[in-house]
Amino acid sequence: MSSMNDSAFELLIIVGSVFTIAGVWFLMFPPRKINSIYGYRTRRSMQNADTWKEANRFSAKLLIGAGLGNACLGILLFYFDEETTISIIPGLIIIITTSFLLIILTEMHLNKKFRQ
Repeated sequence: MSSMNDSAFELLIIVGSVFTIAGVWFLMFPPRKINSIYGYRTRRSMQNADTWKEANRFSAKLLIGAGLGNACLGILLFYFDEETTISIIPGLIIIITTSFLLIILTEMHLNKKFRQ
């Protein structure tokens, strides 16, 4: 029973679930070596084995938290605001903002932990 009105809710729940599963996956099966396919890949994270390992560990935990947060927000909005028409745009804004925050927070963590 899906309608345009609950597409933002559904998007938050689906993407939040995917984020959570991906975060758990990365914690269980972290990338062992620096590579260009699998893992948290930025110039900073790929500097050496220590930054690589820390970036992937830290970002996986953030991904789980962000995923659970987005999914819970979608569920709460759906159950507490069923009558309001909410387009997909607010859900996309939340997901994009969350994604940028994951990168920013991970890079800040790396900068703090591995000062040069």
